[in-house]
Amino acid sequence: MIVLCYRLLPLLTSAAMLAGCQKTRPPMNADESLVAQQLSGAWDMELQLIRSPLIALDTTHVPREIRGKLDLLVNTSLNTSFGGVGIPTNYGSYDLDLTPFGFDPRITGTPPTAVAGLKSGDSVAIMLSPGNGTGEMLLTGRLSDSTIAGTWQISRERSTGNGRFVLKRTPASGFR
Repeated sequence: MIVLCYRLLPLLTSAAMLAGCQKTRPPMNADESLVAQQLSGAWDMELQLIRSPLIALDTTHVPREIRGKLDLLVNTSLNTSFGGVGIPTNYGSYDLDLTPFGFDPRITGTPPTAVAGLKSGDSVAIMLSPGNGTGEMLLTGRLSDSTIAGTWQISRERSTGNGRFVLKRTPASGFR
């Protein structure tokens, strides 16, 4: 009996692994699918500061505009809901240094992550560094063919920062 169980163990382990792999994102509806395709790709980011989350920050020498990059893929596997985004239609990474604005949502030593999804109609939400515990940054805006424009907000302990943003699709370049 013990030998039989020992021989079945690899099969049971493989079956359990396959069952775990099937925990994928629920199927997207038509609107989510369209937005997922529209969001997919590389974006140039431009953020403007209205209010820093650091109340004591002297903003006279703070730049009013920061630029960076965002790359998003269609989400086929992530089944986690994020506040402000829900279950994302897209996920990816970004390169944006927000320290001149007085905060940095990135987690030291880990890749900066982003999730995005449909809010309603032509409105989308993008969250930078979701689940980091020190302040997630939420961008909410209207999606057109090659632009997303709206407002961003970050909430930290006892303070909130906000501003405006514009994302423009990066022209196709490099290897495809």
